[in-house]
Amino acid sequence: MLQVCVDRLRALWPGADVRVLTAAPELLAQHCPGVTPVDAAGRYGLSGTRPTTRGPRWLARARLALVARRRPPDVAAYASELLAADLLAFSGRGGLTDAFPDESRAVLDELELARDIGLPTALLGQGVGPLEDVELNRRAARVLPSVGLFALREALRGPAILASAGVQAANVVVTGDDAIELAGGAGSPTMPPRLGINARVAPYAGIGVEDVAVLAQIAVRAAGRHDAELQPIAISAHPAEDDRKAFAGLVEPGALPAPTTPRGVVDSIGGCRAVVVGSYHAAVFALAQGVPAVGLAASPYYADKLYGLRDQFGEGCRVIDLDRPDALDAIEPALDDLWRRADELGIDLRAAAERQVVRGRDAYARLETLL
Repeated sequence: MLQVCVDRLRALWPGADVRVLTAAPELLAQHCPGVTPVDAAGRYGLSGTRPTTRGPRWLARARLALVARRRPPDVAAYASELLAADLLAFSGRGGLTDAFPDESRAVLDELELARDIGLPTALLGQGVGPLEDVELNRRAARVLPSVGLFALREALRGPAILASAGVQAANVVVTGDDAIELAGGAGSPTMPPRLGINARVAPYAGIGVEDVAVLAQIAVRAAGRHDAELQPIAISAHPAEDDRKAFAGLVEPGALPAPTTPRGVVDSIGGCRAVVVGSYHAAVFALAQGVPAVGLAASPYYADKLYGLRDQFGEGCRVIDLDRPDALDAIEPALDDLWRRADELGIDLRAAAERQVVRGRDAYARLETLL
């Protein structure tokens, strides 16, 4: 998502200095060369003790400048970055949701501060919701109407949540996920064909280790029926939710090495005929290449993500609610049907991806009107 965002911003403003908040500057340099890293610690430090910036814009900027001189170096540096910026853009994420209340508060703090100092803001490739927390909704209604542009990745929930917060419909567009552009196009099926499998073991996803063991058995049976190789798919490498650990031992060590770049992940998924996944972006990367996907929803947060994808891509994306009594029995028939119809479904999936890429680029073009 970040790679696509940076590329699109550079296409709009070739001479712009693109600066990116990061906790891992060495990885930023590897994946997005040429951008300027900004220490993310300053953002969270400022959010935790945000200065009062109400009042005229000149006074808000003066107060923030004072903060830049008096706070710890990382907070001061970030305050200075905000004062110098022409646009604050949030690259694709699901950061306004009950699933991550602390992060949602930090986002709202940041947007409110930007509003007070007159800094234009845009939230791009966003997932919004579920958002039922009373405090977060109250803050959202106070802050979100000031955002210049929302580009959402789904149409089922996000627009209604923003409307209830008082955001004007003219400031909201549905584009699909920004990362579709990175993955868009036809995959490269392999022989023998591959069945992709992924799970996100994390509290917000609702899938546990015991669920993975059952899913592994389902995948092994399906691969046997279709004479396919299993392709484990790893999206997150975060220590607390490392996808690579979910299906360790499912294939022979070294047989299908895990890719270490977004492009490598995309290519590994493109070699599949179908996938069964618990990670949102594993499904995004599959569908964008015309690879049908069975998505596993075990929490409200993931249900919103995956049903939003189904709405964008159509019947090549199936969603199984794992809290249904018959959920496990439904996975194999859905997967077998997608496997059988993969060639036919792939045409519509790729066309849907192309439409979303166009909408995403059009949304970014609107950023010029914010400045």
